[in-house]
Amino acid sequence: LAVRLLEDHPEVAAGMREAHPFVLLDEYQDTNFAQRRMLERIYPPGSAITSVGDDMQSIYAFRGAHVRNLFDFAGHFGVAGKPVKLEISFRNGRSILELANRVQGQVTSAQMKRLEAGVGAPDGHITCFLAGDEREEAQELARRAVAAHDAGTPWSEIAVLCRKRRLIAPVVDALLELGVPAEVIGMGGLMLRPEVVELMAWLEVLSLPDPSVALLRLLTGPRYRVGVRDLAALARHGGLLEALDDLVGVAGVSAEAYQRLGRFVQERGELRRASGRLALVELCQHILTVTGLWDVLDGDRPVENIARFLHAAERFRPLEGRRTLAEFLEWLQVMADSEDDLGEAVDSGVDAVQIMTIHQAKGLEFDVVMIPGLAGSGLSHIFPDANRYQNAVSQATGLPLWLREDHEGVTGPPRTKAEMDSARLRAKGGQRDEEVRLLYVAITRARHTVVLSAAHRYSGVDKAQGPSEFYDLMARQTDIVHEAFRHAAAAEDPGIDAMRRRAAVVAAERERSVAAVLGGLQMGFDLAAPEVAPVATPAPRALPVTALVSLGRCARQFHWTHVRPMPRASSPAAQLGTAVHKWIEQRAGRQLALFADPLEPADPAESAEGADRTERTERTDASGSPAPPPSRQRLLQDCFLSSPYADLDPVRVEFPVVLSSAELLLRGRVDAVYERDRRLEIVDFKTGRLPYEGEGGTDAQLDLYGLAAVQSWGADPARIRTTAVHLRADGPAVLRSRDWNADEPAAVRRSLDEAAHRIRSGADSPTVGSWCHGCVVRDFCPEGRAAAADA
Repeated sequence: LAVRLLEDHPEVAAGMREAHPFVLLDEYQDTNFAQRRMLERIYPPGSAITSVGDDMQSIYAFRGAHVRNLFDFAGHFGVAGKPVKLEISFRNGRSILELANRVQGQVTSAQMKRLEAGVGAPDGHITCFLAGDEREEAQELARRAVAAHDAGTPWSEIAVLCRKRRLIAPVVDALLELGVPAEVIGMGGLMLRPEVVELMAWLEVLSLPDPSVALLRLLTGPRYRVGVRDLAALARHGGLLEALDDLVGVAGVSAEAYQRLGRFVQERGELRRASGRLALVELCQHILTVTGLWDVLDGDRPVENIARFLHAAERFRPLEGRRTLAEFLEWLQVMADSEDDLGEAVDSGVDAVQIMTIHQAKGLEFDVVMIPGLAGSGLSHIFPDANRYQNAVSQATGLPLWLREDHEGVTGPPRTKAEMDSARLRAKGGQRDEEVRLLYVAITRARHTVVLSAAHRYSGVDKAQGPSEFYDLMARQTDIVHEAFRHAAAAEDPGIDAMRRRAAVVAAERERSVAAVLGGLQMGFDLAAPEVAPVATPAPRALPVTALVSLGRCARQFHWTHVRPMPRASSPAAQLGTAVHKWIEQRAGRQLALFADPLEPADPAESAEGADRTERTERTDASGSPAPPPSRQRLLQDCFLSSPYADLDPVRVEFPVVLSSAELLLRGRVDAVYERDRRLEIVDFKTGRLPYEGEGGTDAQLDLYGLAAVQSWGADPARIRTTAVHLRADGPAVLRSRDWNADEPAAVRRSLDEAAHRIRSGADSPTVGSWCHGCVVRDFCPEGRAAAADA
């Protein structure tokens, strides 16, 4: 559509070219056909245009990018002269760059360059090993991570880069067995964690028509502990769901299981009713509370994993339709089925071994990089995996190869078997080249140490796979690569061995006392009881940071917003705030300036710096009629453009933070962080009203963000400034700033403990004032209605 717009309206392209006459295209190897066509329409031959790219980092063909754009750049844009080679790396050790050069030599079409190390670069160290099975491979990687850490390498400077997500779980298990902190990057890794799997199982039970797998997980888990014989009795009745809906009529269920199943039915019923009235995040929190999952999370990491999952639920937005539980689960399933987790890798601030896919690691660097899974033969490949790509010659699911620019020399449909075989070989050659480039990207993430590994056997394959051609290539580089060992294949499928070990763990867990497993939760349930006495609803342990703003303003508002949230539609004011915040976020990336926001003034006379707003409002259109007044959104954006932050590049934008105390887990997102006046300025942009005099909680959000900067980023509290920027449609922005000192973090922690105590007490008495007039829960508060009427 962008290309069509520029083709049909060349004046649009001319306007963009005039506004941005000098262009640098970074990471050009990652562009696709449509992006290149768009750029050609804006910048014809003769334009001042430069591209920077590395064909050996072109690894996104499966989502549309192709390296031909980089190869043919000079012809597409009429650029004269030879390309300049950037061959000095200031990241990698010498032997690592030498290995990268040799890997590059495996791609016949590569734009050859000779990578050299910068002055003073270390030699680097490269090791490979071949294990008997995936468990031995993962355990050896974990031991090497411990050795690197003992030698002084921070955990966060050690990364495991996996070609496929199936390699992640064994590595995580091996690291945790040795007490090594592990951070799995992306939603795919998050969904492997037991606490998240448990929560997802409940979501599936509440929404799927046939949640058999999820039901079995929950019923056999530590909360309900229903045995195999009782499950068989349920199955004989006609299926798990049907049996649970007719529990009284099921024969052969033990008395103990009857009680536990009854409790499950009660809790499932309560949660199903709640799913009809609660938003997605609130439903997840309600499940965590009702099922007692919060109470059995052991340690900070499971709590943080749940917080990350809640973040994902909060930010989930389908392309079409409403944000429903079914849509969310469908998205999670797509994530689970994908071998490549493409969510960007961000610095979580946690000192832990970083585990991610190779695609996610592009652009990152670590002291120590481990690359497992260089294994496979025949139809069972891990790395390289040329079999995973669609055959663009014979399969109708992909665009035919001869219709693509990266056609690998296949210019028409094959008409004979010989032509078909030749075309298929050409296609596979292009796919193998991308796998080689993936290996190159993985190796060049390392500053000092690279560990490459493979195993003979991986779970789910009935016979040994053995090392791949990539492993053999690495092992042959004996002058720079040391092969630590080459073991024989394990005797059995490691998946069977893993099942045996899991069964032993489950058996041990079932021998524990119920009180130990569930933290003293009451297990009994009387099916004959006519009704259940109402109990006070506890506040969720996980809350958004804004909840403390509500609490500081009025405990009753907090109760009806976060403890027993009432359903309500999104207000126009909230929608306006979201739109303005999104505009500010998009504007923060200066590389996005090429795609000018239609709401941002395009001509200098209309900029907030240049002209009086009243004069702009009273302009006339071509017919002589007065132009309509600018929208409120436009006025708020103009207000931002007049603020001190319009011309500053933030050092962080929309950055997630998590804070925890003994009682609470708080999550939030910092709008922006700037370096200004020699301070680290944490800014929250607001589009609503200014605070009323005497209104509590107004600084709670920024106080917590400041504390997060100290705890997670290691910021010096004496350099922090927190600023609330109130954008106005009727005047300049109002800034409320506070410069921190060394005592501020302790004061904020004390206020956090006090807030936790207030939440635990369950107090919901109102605090009345001028703020009651616009309170979202005023309908449930007689005192608030009276105060609003008096005002």
